[in-house]
Amino acid sequence: MSRFIIIFFTMALLLATLALAKRAAPAKVEPVIHQGVRYIAPNDDGRRAYVEAWDIRANKKLWDLTVFTNRIDPNLEEDVQHVFIKTLGVRDGTLIVTSERGETSRVDLKTKGVTKSEQPNTALERAVRAEILALENQLATAIVTNAYLNATCTNIEGSPSSVGLNSRSA
Repeated sequence: MSRFIIIFFTMALLLATLALAKRAAPAKVEPVIHQGVRYIAPNDDGRRAYVEAWDIRANKKLWDLTVFTNRIDPNLEEDVQHVFIKTLGVRDGTLIVTSERGETSRVDLKTKGVTKSEQPNTALERAVRAEILALENQLATAIVTNAYLNATCTNIEGSPSSVGLNSRSA
C-alpha cells in the first residue's frame, strides 16, 4: 500500500513539474494592410518566424518570408525556447516585425530584404534566460526526487517488514 502512495506522489510531482515547463501559446498578431496587400504572421512554428503577404482582392498568397529562426538547444525543453512574432507594422514601405524578445526586424517590401535591429531588448532576454534556468532547476529537483523515491522503494522492498507482508499474502 505504501508503495502505491509513493508511486502516486512521484507521478503527481513529475506531472506538475512537466506542466510548468510548457510555455503559453503565442499571442495572436493582428494583420497589417498596406497598398492592397495583407501581411500576416501565422506563428505556427516556434523554430521559424515568418510573414506571409496576401493579395486582398484575389485572396491569394503572394509570398512568404522567413524573418528569423531560433536555434534550439537539444539539452533544454524545446517549446520554452521558441520565439514568436509579437507585432507587425508598416512604415515608409518597410514591414516592421517585433519578436517576443523585443528584437525588431525590418522587411523591405520591394526587395524582401530583412534587416535586424542592432539592439535587442536585453531585459527580456535576461527574463527568458531566468525562466529557462528556473525550468532546469525544476527538472533537477524532479530527478533528485525521483532518485530518492526509487532508493526508498528499493529499501522498503528489501526490508524485513516488507518481506513479512509479502510472505503473509502468499
